[in-house]
Amino acid sequence: MTQHFLLSSKARTLSLAKVLRLSDDEAFETFKLFPIVVHDAGPLMDAAWMWARTVNAPRLYDMFYLALAEKEQCDLWTADRRFVRLVGSRSNYCRWVGDLEIDIDGQPA
Repeated sequence: MTQHFLLSSKARTLSLAKVLRLSDDEAFETFKLFPIVVHDAGPLMDAAWMWARTVNAPRLYDMFYLALAEKEQCDLWTADRRFVRLVGSRSNYCRWVGDLEIDIDGQPA
């Protein structure tokens, strides 16, 4: 059974500024505290395939994350600019991390 993971934006308990100050080990220990929900890929197959065909995606794999974000109605933040450009404005949920504005205290602006 194929499984995909999505870290809920509701699991954010640290500001970006705090995360940037953590050592690798501290960051990993903190990550282990997040509530991770495992989703079966089966119910997402049709939506992922539709997205792949719509944007002429080179890989189906990435489209599962977009299909899950839409199903859960949550933002999909990615550092993959090519993916964001590929999806473009066709999805209201695909976000590039470079667009995240952080204020001086490390909180989203």
